[in-house]
Amino acid sequence: MINNYKIDGIIFQEDNLFADQTRREQILKYLVNTNIGWKGNSRINYFDLLVDDENFMNMLVESGCSTIQFGLESGSQNVLNLINKKINVEDYIKVNKKLSKYNIKIRYNFIVGFPGETKEDLQMTFQVIEKLRCENKNVLHPFLNVYTPYPGTSLYNAACKHGFRPPATTEGWAAISWNNTKGLSWLDFETNKYLDRQTKYFYDKSEYLQ
Repeated sequence: MINNYKIDGIIFQEDNLFADQTRREQILKYLVNTNIGWKGNSRINYFDLLVDDENFMNMLVESGCSTIQFGLESGSQNVLNLINKKINVEDYIKVNKKLSKYNIKIRYNFIVGFPGETKEDLQMTFQVIEKLRCENKNVLHPFLNVYTPYPGTSLYNAACKHGFRPPATTEGWAAISWNNTKGLSWLDFETNKYLDRQTKYFYDKSEYLQ
């Protein structure tokens, strides 16, 4: 692909790119010898140990890694427990500080509007976003996504209990617009408007879309 199509970048769209030691080392060793830049996704807890491995981190930089994207989802530990994220706020703040030593851009994804999420939980998320950016100059403007209820997911029943009214037809589901606060009946009017403004702000600021 490099020779035939002259590609100059790769995006690895999977959360487990760094999970297996042998696989990640093989990939990085290959990329070190190319002129390709690349971006990858990961769970933040994989880097709880990897970020302390200077050989690995230096190889990551040498391999042309420009950006790593992590799904943190919330700055509230209560929300993280609710969605069974299996990470702690204190842990990912610690990892973020350690990542600041390396010349790699970091993009964090967050989700707001979970059923049962309070205004205090939302404020914690925005405070954490500010803290992460203050403590690591390489942190890009995050993606701020709005929770969408999907049948079969663990939170779907909770959303229904909080007032979500599922469409009765396939056409009704098709009409649901992803990533906005319409239909999230547990959010009051003021919170709806506030989240609309915040999600638009981060969307407009996103370096990823520029």
